[in-house]
Amino acid sequence: MYGNECSNVLDRERALALNFQDSEKPSGSSHYDICPWETNVDLEPLFGDRQDNLAPLDHNFENDFEKLLSNNRRLQRLLEQRKLFVQESIAKVHELQHLKNDSRSHNDFEVPHYFRDPEGKVPELNPDSYIKMEKEIEEPLILRSTKWRFEEDKILSKSIRIQNYKLMMDLAIQDLEGLDKKGDKHILQELKGIMNEISTMDQKNFEFNIFGLDWNEISSHLPKRTPHDCLIRWTVHLHPAINHSEWTKEEETTLLSLAGKHKFRHWAKIAEELGTNRTSSACFIHFQRKLNKTLLKGKWSEAEDDLMKKGIEMFGEGNWQEISSLIPGRMGQQCLHRWLKCIRPDIKRGRWTELETQWLLAAVDMFSTKNWFQIQQYVPGKTDVQCRERYVNILDNSLVHSPWTPEEDKALLAAAEKYGPGKWSLIAKELGNRTDNMNQNQKKKGAGKKSETDDENLTESEDENGDENKNADKNDKEDENMNADKMEVKNESQIEDNNQNQNDK
Repeated sequence: MYGNECSNVLDRERALALNFQDSEKPSGSSHYDICPWETNVDLEPLFGDRQDNLAPLDHNFENDFEKLLSNNRRLQRLLEQRKLFVQESIAKVHELQHLKNDSRSHNDFEVPHYFRDPEGKVPELNPDSYIKMEKEIEEPLILRSTKWRFEEDKILSKSIRIQNYKLMMDLAIQDLEGLDKKGDKHILQELKGIMNEISTMDQKNFEFNIFGLDWNEISSHLPKRTPHDCLIRWTVHLHPAINHSEWTKEEETTLLSLAGKHKFRHWAKIAEELGTNRTSSACFIHFQRKLNKTLLKGKWSEAEDDLMKKGIEMFGEGNWQEISSLIPGRMGQQCLHRWLKCIRPDIKRGRWTELETQWLLAAVDMFSTKNWFQIQQYVPGKTDVQCRERYVNILDNSLVHSPWTPEEDKALLAAAEKYGPGKWSLIAKELGNRTDNMNQNQKKKGAGKKSETDDENLTESEDENGDENKNADKNDKEDENMNADKMEVKNESQIEDNNQNQNDK
């Protein structure tokens, strides 16, 4: 009985081995290729002929057991070889996929257009790139930065105040622990007194310290911001010690001198030596935009306008940095300002129609006078500056068009001396009911002198059409006025944000 069962088991094992051999060995070939596109592997020692491959069984338990063990070892060696080959093949496939992805990223996404030849090809990877690929070093993930919202600034400020509050409490507790013990009750009273003193402090006092802050914890309250983003935002823009006021003439003169002294580098040292609580980035930006004569150019030429039109045809409206690369000495913001406010084909010049005036008044009622870029979208053919000039100088009901009084002349002279030349927007805010243009014209005509200027001021309300033509002429030449007021600068940033959002979509 035992011999029959053993014989049946051995027969099944032999049949399975022979079936495995038949399924793996191709017919008509004494050399079995593991993979047709890889190097041939000679498996003759393992297979040979069918009769030689596996030892025949004679239905004797002792003999057949040894033969089955021998056959099993041979099959295990074959399986190990095939397993090794499959692992190597999988590794090669993964490597090829990795190289393909890197090549696609390198060719299609990471390389700017100006590094491509006419056929769209890009330069070969440098040795550092190959080293990174071999060591599987991934490039750092750099997310596209977005504009900080007011709510995010509030959360950042609150998080910093909370952290500084905790730091002050910890320091107070450590100081108490270092004192000579005078009883637990005494320590508790001291602690309560210090806690009450810290709790009654002004919240602004908790915003000055930046040492010992855990920026990882702070950024955890802002899901879309990294710790580095929070650090830069606070130390460069929001810290209460930063000077955000208007630049004075003395500051600009000193900044120009320090920039030349340090060969227009080392802006951190320049900001420190300036000594007016300006950041290094603020000094650099103000110098580049206002004081660097190599970048600031005046009137646009027809050749520059033609280059801009070609750039817009090539890159599309909105890609102002690429467009500015075609115009030497011009920045993207200058190209944006020039196109949207001066040479855009759909801009209408000349007199305002009654319908356009009604559109303007309706848009002002809807959006108020805080967002001229939004308003100009409801007045086809007019720019934000044209809309503002029309409303602020003509249509605003709060304006006073009566003759200037001696008291107003004195106040105008005092404000002009206080703020200095060219600060007509600030002067208009202080005086009220008179626009910056009215104040400027009155100052030019000689404030405090009795003349016929009052009659000329009255004509602003009596003859709107004449003022409209003057405003239109002024708009035609606004590219010569590079020192725009705060409203225009704010509108330009809104335009850039809207264009950026359109590009993102």
